Amino acid sequence: MKLCIIFILILESCKPNLIRSNDSLPNSQINDSLQLDSLLYKDKFVLTEIAFAEGFSYNLSYNIQSKVITAIAKNEVKNHQIRYDINLQYNYDSFVGDKFHFYDEASYLYINSKFEINKKQIDLRGVSFINEEDRKLFPAGIWMNFEGEPTIKYYKYYGKEYLLLNGQDLFCNGSHCSSFQLYIIVINGDEIQVNPFLLSGVWPYLYTNIKLVDLEKDGLPDIYILKSEKAEIRSINDFDIYGINEIGKAFLKSK
Repeated sequence: MKLCIIFILILESCKPNLIRSNDSLPNSQINDSLQLDSLLYKDKFVLTEIAFAEGFSYNLSYNIQSKVITAIAKNEVKNHQIRYDINLQYNYDSFVGDKFHFYDEASYLYINSKFEINKKQIDLRGVSFINEEDRKLFPAGIWMNFEGEPTIKYYKYYGKEYLLLNGQDLFCNGSHCSSFQLYIIVINGDEIQVNPFLLSGVWPYLYTNIKLVDLEKDGLPDIYILKSEKAEIRSINDFDIYGINEIGKAFLKSK
């Protein structure tokens, strides 16, 4: 009888472990970049990108008479001159540049921001986010980046050029910083479109893992945007698909 029990125990120990981790469970949470790539981009036509780790130069100035702070970020990407300006009305009497922090919202009032691309100005005042139409744009730190990570992604596809800029949260004080802005800039000769998105930064859907794809292979890019109410990623249904039309304007394509 003892031999029988031992034999059964040996057989049980040799059976394969069918559930090795949560990854093999249906509808399990996506928790790394490889899983996200497989979920979003496997068997999709992903556009070839060039990533630039060199960040924007950044300068902060203050006009004593008007009490306006101006932040200017500049860069050159594939012979395109890109400039991003932010104007803020300072609320205090004395301004010390080294002690100024964007996350101190009580110290200033946001006036406006704009892009200047190849000397063409795009005023962002009053503009809403593409995926959050009830929210107006607020300034973003496109000059801010983490060491070794790209701040600009460049694509050239069917004669048009696409830039993806990473806009960090200026109101972040060093902890719990996740949300960020994504600017998709489309350059078609002299025509320029700027498409701003507000993203919650749910891991691992961060700037480094965002790519342009052509789902219909029609020469017009698409992008997966995580739905704003999602606090975790479990399936492709957690994303909306946005397309970019012939004139470079992003639009909601599929929920």
